[in-house]
Amino acid sequence: MLGAGRVSKKLFGFLTSEGVQVSSFLDPDPKKIGKEISSLPILAPSSLPHPKKCFIIILASARGARKEIIDFLTLNKYKEGEDFIALA
Repeated sequence: MLGAGRVSKKLFGFLTSEGVQVSSFLDPDPKKIGKEISSLPILAPSSLPHPKKCFIIILASARGARKEIIDFLTLNKYKEGEDFIALA
C-alpha cells in the first residue's frame, strides 16, 4: 500500500479481513519511514519491487500527492490498472 496515513490504516483493516495479503506500506514522509503499522514496515517508495512483482494500492490524501505518485510509478514502467490503482 502506498501511503501510511489514516485512510491507509482503515483500508488495511478491511482488506486483511477480506483475505488480502498486505506486505508493507510505502510513504515518502521521512517521519514515517522505519515505523510500523500492525507489525508491517513503512518503507520508502524507492523500496518498491519491479513492476509485475506486486500490486500497489495508492492511498494518498495530501494535496498533489496522488498525481506525484502516479507520475513516479508511470515513469518507472508501472501501468495503472495493471500494476497499481489509486483509491484516494
